[in-house]
Amino acid sequence: MKRSLTPHQNSYTLFYTKSSGSQPMVKDIVTPCLLLVYLSYANNFRNAENKNARWRATGHIE
Repeated sequence: MKRSLTPHQNSYTLFYTKSSGSQPMVKDIVTPCLLLVYLSYANNFRNAENKNARWRATGHIE
Protein backbone atom coordinates (compact mmCIF):
# COMPACT_ATOMS: atom_id res chain seq x y z
CA MET A 1 0.00 0.00 0.00
CA LYS A 2 2.75 2.41 0.95
CA ARG A 3 4.74 1.63 -2.20
CA SER A 4 1.79 2.58 -4.42
CA LEU A 5 1.26 5.84 -2.54
CA THR A 6 4.81 7.19 -2.67
CA PRO A 7 4.94 8.20 -6.38
CA HIS A 8 1.72 10.19 -6.04
CA GLN A 9 2.99 11.92 -2.91
CA ASN A 10 6.30 12.71 -4.57
CA SER A 11 4.65 14.32 -7.59
CA TYR A 12 2.30 16.22 -5.29
CA THR A 13 5.06 17.71 -3.16
CA LEU A 14 7.16 18.41 -6.25
CA PHE A 15 4.26 20.28 -7.83
CA TYR A 16 3.69 22.36 -4.72
CA THR A 17 7.33 23.30 -4.20
CA LYS A 18 7.69 24.15 -7.89
CA SER A 19 4.55 26.30 -8.10
CA SER A 20 4.91 28.19 -4.82
CA GLY A 21 8.69 28.57 -4.59
CA SER A 22 10.26 28.35 -1.14
CA GLN A 23 7.11 28.48 1.01
CA PRO A 24 4.76 25.58 0.25
CA MET A 25 3.44 25.51 3.82
CA VAL A 26 2.23 29.12 3.80
CA LYS A 27 0.38 28.58 0.55
CA ASP A 28 -1.16 25.37 1.87
CA ILE A 29 -2.53 27.26 4.87
CA VAL A 30 -3.54 30.57 3.26
CA THR A 31 -5.31 29.28 0.16
CA PRO A 32 -8.00 27.18 1.92
CA CYS A 33 -8.61 30.01 4.41
CA LEU A 34 -9.18 32.51 1.61
CA LEU A 35 -11.43 30.03 -0.16
CA LEU A 36 -13.50 29.47 2.99
CA VAL A 37 -13.82 33.22 3.58
CA TYR A 38 -14.90 33.77 -0.02
CA LEU A 39 -17.44 30.93 0.10
CA SER A 40 -18.97 32.11 3.38
CA TYR A 41 -19.14 35.69 2.03
CA ALA A 42 -20.84 34.52 -1.17
CA ASN A 43 -23.25 32.40 0.86
CA ASN A 44 -24.15 35.32 3.16
CA PHE A 45 -24.65 37.60 0.16
CA ARG A 46 -26.96 35.07 -1.51
CA ASN A 47 -28.93 34.62 1.71
CA ALA A 48 -29.33 38.39 2.07
CA GLU A 49 -30.55 38.66 -1.52
CA ASN A 50 -33.09 35.90 -0.93
CA LYS A 51 -34.28 37.61 2.26
CA ASN A 52 -34.71 40.95 0.49
CA ALA A 53 -36.61 39.27 -2.34
CA ARG A 54 -38.90 37.58 0.20
CA TRP A 55 -39.54 40.87 1.98
CA ARG A 56 -40.34 42.60 -1.30
CA ALA A 57 -42.67 39.80 -2.34
CA THR A 58 -44.69 40.13 0.88
CA GLY A 59 -44.87 43.91 0.51
CA HIS A 60 -42.37 44.97 3.17
CA ILE A 61 -39.79 47.16 1.46
CA GLU A 62 -36.67 47.86 3.48
